[in-house]
Amino acid sequence: MTTPSLNRYLRRTNLYAVTLWFLLLTCAEGIEFDSLLNNPKAHDGKTVSVDGVIRGNGPTFELYRDASAADSVSPPSTSFFVSAPDNWKATQPYNMRRVRVTGIVEARRHGIWGNACAIALKRIEVLSEAPAKHPSYPVAVVRNETSESYSLRAGPPGVEAQLSIGPRQFLLLPRYDGTLTVLGRDGTVVAKQKLNATRESANFESAQMVFYYRITDRKLEAVKSVEAKRWGWKR
Repeated sequence: MTTPSLNRYLRRTNLYAVTLWFLLLTCAEGIEFDSLLNNPKAHDGKTVSVDGVIRGNGPTFELYRDASAADSVSPPSTSFFVSAPDNWKATQPYNMRRVRVTGIVEARRHGIWGNACAIALKRIEVLSEAPAKHPSYPVAVVRNETSESYSLRAGPPGVEAQLSIGPRQFLLLPRYDGTLTVLGRDGTVVAKQKLNATRESANFESAQMVFYYRITDRKLEAVKSVEAKRWGWKR
């Protein structure tokens, strides 16, 4: 049983931790997109805030200069790889929104595709509620309907991304084509499927330009767009 003095100590400790966390965020250096892009090494290890248009809904993203670059998926060297911590949870749609990313610059990391550098995410602020541009590039989204966590390999041969998805979570794949492999905790293959790449597929929704899939009962299956609309997921 705690004593009054111990309770006061715990309250002071929690207040200190919250204050420290707030100071770490507010001490971030505001930086222009091109300044970081042209010289990541000059900012290595620093906490910065940079504005741009983001692709993906986490826990990994790519941050582009503007909506045109994000929509056309400009070369990776013109964008930043943004990775959230393990305990991070999405609170709203981020994909194709204009955002302000605050995090630690990791100049030696270049993401999955060879981005200019990486940013270890501390905070993401959405600056535009609606997408900065109506999507014209197809993506694929996976819904995990189980209580298990899985590792995923997604994409064409030779450029497969290594991803993860938690229970009841959604995951936006970096590529909509290629093959998707679902792996259990022990590394065994749970399911494997070639991704649909034609817009005539029943699991493609033209309004959001999305192919839908789900993991359920240790199976991976395409989901008809009319059914996936009930998920409430937004690009």
